[in-house]
Amino acid sequence: MASNEPMNFETELRRLARRDPFIPYTIILTSGDRFEVTEDWQFATSSEGSAAVFIDRAKGMCYFRKNQIVGVSVSEPAK
Repeated sequence: MASNEPMNFETELRRLARRDPFIPYTIILTSGDRFEVTEDWQFATSSEGSAAVFIDRAKGMCYFRKNQIVGVSVSEPAK
């Protein structure tokens, strides 16, 4: 989909989280930490604030600021 509008990062994060079927993606932080989001419930951002949370069954919750996100890598499905 081509568009002359700049991509809105908030909108793109929400689009990734709501894809049906869900496709895994990785959140990359300024610290180099990487969070593998393999299920739709694992990552959420606040709509009004600057907070984000990643949830891992084994490690629990990790909170960080949205401005710490430097990249998102999408695992495109094999065709």
